[in-house]
Amino acid sequence: MPIGKDGKEYDWFHGWPGIIGYAKALGKDWVDVGELMEMTWGDRTTFRQVHCCSEVHRSLKLVKSGKYKNKKRLLLAPTGKEPDIHFAIRMNRKVIFDLYKKSGGKAKDKYKAITQMYNKMISGPRKAFLLSASKDIK
Repeated sequence: MPIGKDGKEYDWFHGWPGIIGYAKALGKDWVDVGELMEMTWGDRTTFRQVHCCSEVHRSLKLVKSGKYKNKKRLLLAPTGKEPDIHFAIRMNRKVIFDLYKKSGGKAKDKYKAITQMYNKMISGPRKAFLLSASKDIK
């Protein structure tokens, strides 16, 4: 059993009242418990990251639609052909790199970091935000 500041044992296994009682025994309140949960398990995606990934998605849609078919792809390892996402980032490099820098990105290999961020976001709970932000305003 956990022990509070007063030296008493507290049973926090029985739902929120137990957790609140244990937090009070430690001299904390429900805000501290909520912040701990948010920092430990919460999704800390920022608006700037969503904006950066939406630009990648927009550029990727243009690549898949054939807009850049007259542009030459690079020869990259291991397949020898440049992947679509790398090509999409390269076609809109200035905008995407600026947004990546504003989002706090400091990786040396920006293509890899942006690809990882995009793949994580497109498969996560922020996918709807990313798709909504990538639509062209008419």
